[in-house]
Amino acid sequence: MEIYDRLISTPTQLYSHHFEKFEEFVRDNLPKDILSAEEFLVLRMEYLKNQKASAPTSDDASAEGEQNKKSADSSSTNDDAKTENDAKKEEEEASAIRDKIIELRRVKHKANEEEVSRRWNFEEGIKRPYFHVKPLERTQLKNWRDYLDFEVENGSHERVVILYERCLIACALYEDLWLRYAKYMEAFGEDGPRSVYDRACSIHLPQKPNIHLARASYEEKSGNFSKAIEALNFLEKMFPTYLPAKFRRLGLVRRTGKREDVEALFKKYIDAATSPSIASLYAIKLARYRFKVCGDIEGSKRILNTAIENDKVRFRFMFD
Repeated sequence: MEIYDRLISTPTQLYSHHFEKFEEFVRDNLPKDILSAEEFLVLRMEYLKNQKASAPTSDDASAEGEQNKKSADSSSTNDDAKTENDAKKEEEEASAIRDKIIELRRVKHKANEEEVSRRWNFEEGIKRPYFHVKPLERTQLKNWRDYLDFEVENGSHERVVILYERCLIACALYEDLWLRYAKYMEAFGEDGPRSVYDRACSIHLPQKPNIHLARASYEEKSGNFSKAIEALNFLEKMFPTYLPAKFRRLGLVRRTGKREDVEALFKKYIDAATSPSIASLYAIKLARYRFKVCGDIEGSKRILNTAIENDKVRFRFMFD
């Protein structure tokens, strides 16, 4: 019964068929075999209470007693009639309880029907629920985004998660939807967002820089600096010339408060720069760090002078 309770409360395209199957299930089984002991006792007590309220009056009862006295001679016939009468009462009780079970669940079914009707247009707009390397049409993407917005605003957490998982089958290569999912899951603990980022960064989008940067930001915000640095290291190895990853790592190390590590990383990037202009860019940031954070004005000047000597063309253009 618990499975049917969940099924008839879940918005699906076959919601009406599920309820019909539920009715067949109730009709084909005794109530005591499909209900919990607590619910069965409640429904049976309600039935007995209703029967007692509709019992015959005292005059009817005395008349019935007189009739029983007249037929006392045929004892064997009375026993058979009593057995048959008891079986009839049991069947009436079971039938009444079955009707009550269906009546109570019909309320859930009606509520579920309303939820299905609210989502029907979105469901009709899903033309490709499976994964394919071919890009989705803009209307399809808009439908998924609108559906997610609707579910986040109106649905339960379980429904939102299910819809995101459905969406990311068809939209597995769309970075913004993974980012939205991870952002949504942040309100429900650390394991949820981390699982989303793990799947996106390791399986579906290993060569999309923004998802790795977002993962590093999340890990840093969670206080897990080692995992944040690990994410940025992976991005640097994947894209050795991608400057935003290097700048993000510099900022991350700077926020740890370890000045020696910051300067060592700056010098590593300056030495490994692929051109004088890139080295000058790092040098300018290092000089600013020395001046703003360390308060080392002379050291900042020395760094800038060295950079000017190594990249006179760039700095001449900057100062002209």
